[in-house]
Amino acid sequence: MNISFSRPPTQVDCYEFVEVEIRVAPPASANPFTDVTVSGQFTREGGAPLRADGFCDADDGSVFRIRFMPSQPGRHAYSIGISSGKAPERITCGTRRRPIGCWAGGTTQSSGKAWTDWGGSR
Repeated sequence: MNISFSRPPTQVDCYEFVEVEIRVAPPASANPFTDVTVSGQFTREGGAPLRADGFCDADDGSVFRIRFMPSQPGRHAYSIGISSGKAPERITCGTRRRPIGCWAGGTTQSSGKAWTDWGGSR
């Protein structure tokens, strides 16, 4: 699988979107809208890290995007990751004998991780 990341502009104004496009070839998931996770961390120099989630922007799963909007001037570093693989479903039941004690949820584990980490800055 080949994954490429676009480079956003090196200078933006406060409250202007910064977008990174992620291209995946060939697409590795039957349902890229639910089976692929894109996440990023954006940190202003001297500030706390902010997390952002990306999204699939192509029906075939070949394009994903993640956006960030800086609210303060200064240099910002970021890292972006993409992981694919459907998490197995799990049912967990409480101790009650009636159905209201049960809930469904998926796990956060997935396989096929591919990460990039570059020091983009503003």
